Amino acid sequence: MYGLRLWMVKNLGICVPLFWGKYGLLSPFDVPQEMVFGEPLDVGEAVAEPTKEAVGELHAKYVTALTKLFDEHKARFGVGERTLAVV
Repeated sequence: MYGLRLWMVKNLGICVPLFWGKYGLLSPFDVPQEMVFGEPLDVGEAVAEPTKEAVGELHAKYVTALTKLFDEHKARFGVGERTLAVV
């Protein structure tokens, strides 16, 4: 199967991922998905060509809000001792 997939990547430029799940079928395993939502971020008016400083400022604002959200809910998901690292 590897040879066929490699040929498809080289000749057709596509990659077909192989996976299996419950009962050996092509359906994924049942994994609980948990989500939390934070307050919406105010990013101001849309700008056609934002400066690097403006993008950096909004990114810092996003990372701060994301870190706060993670810290508020991490104990609920069993990762209370971890810290969020955004790279």
